[in-house]
Amino acid sequence: FDRVRVPRILALALLLRAIAACASPLLEDDHHRYLWDGLRTATTLDPYSLAPAAFFGDASLPQRWQDVLSAINHPDVPSIYGPVLQGLFALGHVIAPAELWPQKAVLVAADLLLLWLLAQHGVGARWLLAYALHPLVLKEAMASAHPDALLALLLLLTLTAWQRRRAIVVGVLLGVAIGTKVAALVVLP
Repeated sequence: FDRVRVPRILALALLLRAIAACASPLLEDDHHRYLWDGLRTATTLDPYSLAPAAFFGDASLPQRWQDVLSAINHPDVPSIYGPVLQGLFALGHVIAPAELWPQKAVLVAADLLLLWLLAQHGVGARWLLAYALHPLVLKEAMASAHPDALLALLLLLTLTAWQRRRAIVVGVLLGVAIGTKVAALVVLP
């Protein structure tokens, strides 16, 4: 019964995530930091040494980057995001500077893969549907481009490798997850 419903749930999830990804972030400003970090990582490979405030008044920055820079919260603090996310931000910058859609596309794909892996782990169709329809996932992860779906995917891949007794793969995936967000350390024990 679930085998018939899972493809439909995945199709619905894709549709909803595509719609949500087309939306602008609502009541959010984190995406400005993602864009700025993408610029700094892609151009200097170092988003950590200088806080965005160090670039205030830099007349050499194009207006679109001035706008991004002026909207960053806590501009006096250098980036807090891990190197894996910096790679994602830089990839987005290389594809389309000062645009959020490349990052959203990667996050939509990661979230759909997460949903598919949950189905492979035996999560029932009802729970998959609840996740597929969850407004917090659609608003925060897709519309606002918060990268938590990527972390969840990496941790589920780590669990899958653990279950298959692939120690080296577990170590690599857990390392990548920790390089994404330090919160992944909670699964280390």
